[in-house]
This record gives sequence, C-alpha cells and structure tokens, in this order.
Amino acid sequence: MTAFDFSSWGTGRYLTTKIVAVSGAISLASTGNELAQSRYFSNALQPADAAVSVKIYSDTPSPAVVLARGQNLTQSTGSYLGVQVRTGGMQVDLVEFHADRASTLATLKVAKALHGVWLDVTLKPVGTSLSASVRRTDTGEFLSAAGTWQAAATDALKATVAPFSGLGSVGLGRGPGGAGMSFFDDIRVELPPTPVVKVNFDATPVGGRPEGWKGYVNDGTAGFGASVARAGKTQGFTATGGTNTVARSWYSVAQPADVQATASLYADTLLPGTLLVRGAGLDTAKPTYYGLTATRGLDARIVKVVDGVSTTLGAIKSKDYVSGVWLRLTLTASGGNLRAVISRTDTGTWLTPDGTWADTPQPALEVTDTTPISAGGFVGVQRNALTAGAVTFDDLEIRGGALAAGPQIKVIASQAGTAYANDVTFTATDPDSAARRVEYRLNGKLVAAALKSPAGYTLDTTMLSNGPQTLAVRAIDELGNPNTVTLNFTTANANPTPQPARPEFPRKLPNIRVAQLAYDGNPLGAFEQARLKDSVDLVIPNPKYLAAIDAASPATPQVIYSNISNLYQGLLTNWLSYADANKADRELAFY
Repeated sequence: MTAFDFSSWGTGRYLTTKIVAVSGAISLASTGNELAQSRYFSNALQPADAAVSVKIYSDTPSPAVVLARGQNLTQSTGSYLGVQVRTGGMQVDLVEFHADRASTLATLKVAKALHGVWLDVTLKPVGTSLSASVRRTDTGEFLSAAGTWQAAATDALKATVAPFSGLGSVGLGRGPGGAGMSFFDDIRVELPPTPVVKVNFDATPVGGRPEGWKGYVNDGTAGFGASVARAGKTQGFTATGGTNTVARSWYSVAQPADVQATASLYADTLLPGTLLVRGAGLDTAKPTYYGLTATRGLDARIVKVVDGVSTTLGAIKSKDYVSGVWLRLTLTASGGNLRAVISRTDTGTWLTPDGTWADTPQPALEVTDTTPISAGGFVGVQRNALTAGAVTFDDLEIRGGALAAGPQIKVIASQAGTAYANDVTFTATDPDSAARRVEYRLNGKLVAAALKSPAGYTLDTTMLSNGPQTLAVRAIDELGNPNTVTLNFTTANANPTPQPARPEFPRKLPNIRVAQLAYDGNPLGAFEQARLKDSVDLVIPNPKYLAAIDAASPATPQVIYSNISNLYQGLLTNWLSYADANKADRELAFY
C-alpha cells in the first residue's frame, strides 16, 4: 500500500526485507531500539468499520500492533484503536492510543509461547464494539477467549469503545519494549458494506468542493469547483483551464476494487472529461486509475493509467453526432473486467456496441484487462489536457460491487413443482421496479422480452420434447447491470409433439452450400442447367420453371417462391396490429 510512517525515535523505521516472509520472498520489517514507537499506515482514509488484518511474526522483540480508526498518525499525539501482540504471542491486548498515552481495553495471556510462527491478526471495529482474532498460519487454529487454540473460528478479545463515525487510517505499528527487527506481511483491509454515495453539488458553495472531496491541478489554476451548471442543472462541478491544464477531484473515502461509478457529463466540448475508479496517487502528476473518457461527438474510451502512462483498452464512436446534451456515464470494475454504459438524458437512449442508440440499457464497451489494477482506490472526475475550456460533471454516484448486481427479480411458474405439461406461464417481478428490460431465453434462445416488470411468458410445453429444459430470465437496470435467474425444469406431456426434423439436403460442393433464386425471366440455358447438377443444393424458382428444373436436375430440391411472408403493402401494419391485440412485443411479433 502507499503509506506514511512515523517514529518517536530516530531509528524506528520500516523497510522491506528478505530475512523472513510468510508469502513470497519479501516482508516488511520495523527497526528500532527498546524506546522506539512507530507506525506504518495507508494514506487512504477508510470507513470507521473497516477491518484490518496483518500477519505478524511471533518472534517480535517489541509489541506488534494492528491499528484502525487512526487520526493524526504523523504526530505523537495521534490516536487509534489497536490489537497488540507481545513477544512470542504470549499476550494479546486490545488498546486505545490517544494523546501519547495507551489504555488497555482487554488482555489475554497465552499459556505457551510460540516461536517461528506467523500469526494472522485481525482487528474488527464495528460501531461501539471492538474485537480481535488471532490465527496460527502453521496449524490454522484460532486463539480462544480462554487462551487456548481451537479449530473453529472465534474472536480472542472483545471490548466496548466510544462511538466513531468519521474516516480513519489503518495500518500497523510497534510499541516500546525491545530492540531489534519486527516482521509484518500480507496487510489486508476488509471494507464494510458500502452505502450508495450520491453527490449533486447543489449545496456546495460556488467555487468549492463538497465535504469529503479532495482536488489536484497541475498548473495553479482553480481546479474543480461547484459552478452554475449548463442547461437544465442548478449547479455542476466544473474545471476550467488552458491546453495543458489537468485537474482532478475525488471522494476521499477509498472504495473497494469492485466498484461502480456513475456521473453526468455535459457534452459540449472536444475537451475530454474522465470518470475514474481505483484511483491512486491522484494528488500527483503520475496517477494510477481506470477511466471512462468522453467528448462531444460522441467519442468514448476505457483507459488504464499506471504511473501517469495511459493505455486505451477499448473505444467507441457514436454514429449520430451528439453535442450540447447531458450524458450519463457509468464505469463498472469487477476484477479485471470493465464495463462502460453511456446514455443520453435528452432521449432516454443507450449507446450500443455498434455506435447506434437503443431504447434498452446495454454496455457500449466491455473489456478485460489481463494485468489489472487490482487494489481498491478512489472514485473521482478529471479534466484532461487538450484544449482550453471547461469540463462540467454532475450527479455522481458510487456503488460497491455488491450493490451493482442488477434488478433482484423473482420468477414464479403457474404450475407447481418442476415437471410441467401443456401451457405454463412464467412471471418475473422486480420489487424495486429497477428493470428496464426483461428477457426470457429457453435453452439459450431468446423467446420473449419486455421493457419492464412484471413480465410474463407463456410456454406451450407440448412443442418441446419431454425431458430437461432450462429457462434463463435476465433483467437489466438503467445502468446496464444484469441479473439472471435460471430455472431448470422438465416437460412431461402424455402426447408430446415431436420436434420437427431439419431437412438434410445433399451437399454438392465440399466447402460451401449454394441456394439460388430463379425469378421470372431468369435464363435457364446450358450453363444454368450444369450448375444445377454440380453446384446448387437448393433452388427457389418461379413455378413456370418447375418442369424444366426437374428435367435438368431431378435430384435438386425445389422450394416455391412466395411473397406472403414479405413486408409488402400493408403487412407491416398487420404485424403491429397483431402484436398490440395480443399484448406481445412488437419486435418479437415481427420476427
């Protein structure tokens, strides 16, 4: 992690070492004498209930500490909550450090010292409760409240602490008591369930940033600040500058790696605006992040920036020119998978992968990064350097990966059990009314779709062979988040209609199938007759040619041509009328 360290004594510092490690070949070592107190902590502030785990080598000469809810840790008067492991793992304490004084909240003595063992120590603050667990990595056993080791997971210590609702630092440290090196490894942070963060900048003083937001600019200009926004908005979040100005602003609470960010961008300039996630080093000229960048036009791309070096992972261009409208940008990061959804607020349409705009939500870009930025980080916005002018964002929302799971649909069948006969109706409901499209796929084939829930689909099971079937019901919300419910059932009809067999036409050429039309006026000379014999697998003739074709090549199958299924004259209207009369989807009725 990017971190700071602090020491009350000049020799107390942290460095990487190959002396001993629990995973890989390198660990973190703390040096110092018997008076040294030191701390090593992340520069990313974490929520109050963030849990911290650190592996500590049992042969530590001084108390080793795992800390959370840290405040002012670069000063001797800083404060934090911690779990402290003393030499040989013989004693574990819950401590509260404040104003250069440590108070012990709970203590547990272990009967037998451990030597040469890595201990996985976790500190878990939740509201006014504080607990700690200790696990041996050699046996997998947990330290119990009685000071013994057991197979079942448990907390060794618990205590009550004062309420804390702000942000704090997490990390590790060492206390006074022994000279030499202490070893740490595998620092992990587990964030609590992330609430949806929503910011619209309307209550932010003009020129300022909302509470909890930070900013960076490379050339001394004002950077991002609340402003009287463009068309249709009260206030937005704007950065103005010259051709070389780079400005960023971000929410200062670090988010998990799997995260979804959404923001509105006013598309009235060729100056790129970027919505970014997994941000690190954002207050420097060499940041790291994933970004969804867009300009008017519309041109959009997913980028990966590592130490200031940008790589485009995917790009798309709208076939319709888009300018002077608010776009809604959504960037979702899940592992190495990145998904971008772009919609227009003026038309309520979504950009498709082929550059057109559709009425149903869908990703415009989906990419996979095989060497991903794996750590969590900050979510924010950026004005890229390109031309002089302003970039304006608004209505930013942040969701943890667990909250970007798509509509929580339930599917109910009209028949009980999982063996169906005759007609069975499936109904998909969405309690939150978040679905913007519901699809039914029977054995992998799309058979019905609707633009909202409840959405029903009636299946005539007699048209299927008796046996196992799979129905996948997929719902998508306006941010492009999908959720699928899969039903496995069997069809069991007394007299099932056999599935029609696909006709097999003899293949005349080894590498291609050839079908030919023979309209009225089509020549049917020696050349055409030869091709009927040696190349054509299927011919669709005008009835006047049936006898001639049969005489020339009696083995070539013939299908009579008819206009009955084409959209001639009023047939399109008939399809729409049929769909409306039967409450069917117009598109599906057409097909």
